[in-house]
Amino acid sequence: MNRLNYLRIIISTLLLLSTVFSVAQTTPPTLCGILRYSDSPTIVNGLYTIEAQQDAKPTLYWRDSDLALMGNGGAVYANGKYYVLSFLNFGVLISTYVVADVEAMTYELKNKPTRIDYSYIASDMTYDATTGLVYAISLNETGDGSFVLSTMNLEDAKKTAIGSIIQMCALAADKDGQLYGIGIDGILYKIDKQTAITTAIGATGVTPSSDQSATFDWESGTLYWSAYTEKGGALYTVDTTTGAATLLSTYPNGEQITGLFVKPAPKAVGTPTNIDEVYTNFTKDSLRGIVGFELPFLDINDEPLEGELSWSIEANGKQMASGKGNPGDLVESTLTFENEGTYNFVINVSNSAGAATPYTFRKYIGMDIPLAPTNIVAKADGKKVTLSWEISDKGINGGYIDESQLIHQIVRMPEEEVVAEMQYGTTFTEIIEKDGINAQYYILTPDLNGRTGEAAASNLVAVGTHISVPFTDYLTDVMRYALYTIVDANNDGDSWIWGNMPEGSTHMPCATYMWTISPENNDWIISPAIYLERGKTYRADFFMRSESNKYTADFSISLGNQPTAEGMTRTLRPVETLASDAETAYSTDPFEVEADGVYHLGLHISGKRSNNYIYFTKLHITDDLSGIDGTSTELLDIKVNKGCLNINNLEEAHFEVYSTKGHCLYQGNESKIVLHLPSGVYLVKSENITKKVAL
Repeated sequence: MNRLNYLRIIISTLLLLSTVFSVAQTTPPTLCGILRYSDSPTIVNGLYTIEAQQDAKPTLYWRDSDLALMGNGGAVYANGKYYVLSFLNFGVLISTYVVADVEAMTYELKNKPTRIDYSYIASDMTYDATTGLVYAISLNETGDGSFVLSTMNLEDAKKTAIGSIIQMCALAADKDGQLYGIGIDGILYKIDKQTAITTAIGATGVTPSSDQSATFDWESGTLYWSAYTEKGGALYTVDTTTGAATLLSTYPNGEQITGLFVKPAPKAVGTPTNIDEVYTNFTKDSLRGIVGFELPFLDINDEPLEGELSWSIEANGKQMASGKGNPGDLVESTLTFENEGTYNFVINVSNSAGAATPYTFRKYIGMDIPLAPTNIVAKADGKKVTLSWEISDKGINGGYIDESQLIHQIVRMPEEEVVAEMQYGTTFTEIIEKDGINAQYYILTPDLNGRTGEAAASNLVAVGTHISVPFTDYLTDVMRYALYTIVDANNDGDSWIWGNMPEGSTHMPCATYMWTISPENNDWIISPAIYLERGKTYRADFFMRSESNKYTADFSISLGNQPTAEGMTRTLRPVETLASDAETAYSTDPFEVEADGVYHLGLHISGKRSNNYIYFTKLHITDDLSGIDGTSTELLDIKVNKGCLNINNLEEAHFEVYSTKGHCLYQGNESKIVLHLPSGVYLVKSENITKKVAL
C-alpha cells in the first residue's frame, strides 16, 4: 500500500470517528411526563416518553390501573424517584401522594386521601441537585389566585414558602442550580431561589395555556419545554440567553404533558446500588461531627459487588471528604464546618461500572433558630391571667436548641403592651387592672442569644368579673364578640359566628346567625356577665337586621343568671318576627331585678328555618330611663329636658315620633323642635333608625 492510500485510509477513519463522536454527543435525551389530556378519546392517561427530536410524539411507557398518575398537583423526578401529587375538589381539597420507581414500574402510596390547603397544588416543580431541594411554583394556601415560590418536603409534600411570585406555568433547574420559569405571559424568567425575585430574560414567542412543564437536560444544558396552548401540546427548546422558543414537534393529538423530566439512561451491569441510609452525630451545637454510611454490597441486579468502591461527601457544593472502600464497609468521616447553618449534603458512590444515584439530605449544623412556642394556653380567674406554653428542643431547621437559654417576649393584645421582655421557662402570670370584662390574647416571640424565632398567639380569654351599666358592646369587634357565649341548642352545627357575610353584602363583619339546615331554629347568643342592682330600672337595646326583607326569623330576648339556654329563665321580649334588612334597635320593656348580682342577656333565634342570615351589631343597656339612652343617630341629636323632647335635626332629615300604641305624633324635617308630651315612652324614627325615649 502506497503512502497516499495509507493517508487516505487514516483520514477516512478519522472522519468516520469524528462523525460517530458527533452523533454520540448530540443524541437527544428521552423525556418523560404524565399525560393529562389529549384530543383522542382512545389515548389513555399514564406516564409517557417523548424523544427530544423533531416529529416526536408521546408514547405510552407505563400505566397501572391502580396508580393515580393524575399529577394535577405537580410532579417531580428526584433522587431516582418520581413524586406525584394529585387532588380532587369536593368543596374541600382531597389529595393523594405517590412515589414511583420509574425503572422498576412500581409505586408507593405515601398517604391516604387527605384534606389539604391550596399550597399543595403546584403548577410545576423541579429538582435542584446542588442543594437536594425540590422547588415548586405553588398556589397561596388561601387559594386567592396568587402564587409563591416554595420548597417541598419529599416525605409529606408540605410546602415552605420562600416568597410571592408571578404565575409560572413551567419551572426548571439547570445543573448549577439556577432556576428558570416560564410565565403565563410567555416570558422566560431567571428566578432567585433565595428570594423568589424574578428577572425577565425574553419572550418565548409562545402563549401558554393551562398545565404544562419544562426540564433541563443536564448533559447538554438544553432547556426542554412541553408547552400547552389553545392549539394543543408541542415540544420546544428554549434559549436561556434570549428566551426564544424553537419548535421541535407538534404533538399529533394535542397531548398535554406535565411533570416533565429526562429519563435516566439504563445503568451498566455491575453498577452499585444506592446508599440506603446515612447517619450523623454532631454534639449539641458543635460544628464538628460525624457523617456515616454503609457502602453498597450489591449491584443493580442484586449480585454481590466485587472490587473497590469510591465515595465522596459534599456539603453545599464543596467536597468535605473522599476515599475508597470495599463493598459493605462502614464509612465514618469526621467533618468540620466554619459556620453554623443549613448544609445540603451529597454522597456519591461509584465503581468501574458506573455510579449509584447520589444520596442527598439536609442538616442544620450549630445552634439553630428557635421554633415558635406551641400549645399556648391563657386562663383567667377574674383579673388574674396565667399563661402556659410548650417549647421544642429542635429549631426551625431541625437543629440544636439550648432550652436553658431560651427566653420569650410576651405582648398583651390588643393593647400591644409588652408585659415581659425576657421571660424564662414556660409560664407567666399577671393581674390586669381594667374595668369590665375584656377579651385578651398574648403573642409570644422566642429568642435564643439574639436568634429570634417566629411568634405565636394564645387563645382569647375573658378577663374581669363583670360589665357595669350603662355600657355598649359593638359586635362588629371580634374582641367583643369573643366574650359572648354561643349555644347551638339543636346541635346541628349551624349557629352564631363572627364575620360571615354573604357575597356582595356591604354590611361590616359582625355577629352573624347562619341559617340552619334543620327544620327548626334553636340557637342562642348570650352576653358576658352584667352586674345589675335591685331597685334600678334597666332597658336593653339589641341592634339587628335581616339579610333580606324576603325572609323572616323569629327571635326573643331573655335574662338569666347563667350563660346557658337553661339559665335564660326570664323573658324580657316575647317571640316576634324580624323581617327588616334595615338596622333596628329592638328594645326590652323596662325591667328590674330582685337582687343585686351578675346576670346575662340572651338573644334566641327560634321558629321554622327561613334561609335567612341575622346580623347582630350592637348591644346597649342603660339604667337611666329619665331620658334618652345616651346614644343618638348621626342625623338627630335627641335630648330630654324638663319633661320635653328636644330634637336637633342636624341635616334636616325626615323623622317621625310615635307613641307606643303606634299613633304618629309628629312628622317632618324641621331643624329644631321641642315636643311637650305627657310622661311615657315614645319612638323616634329616622333613616331606618328607631330610638326609644322615656319622658
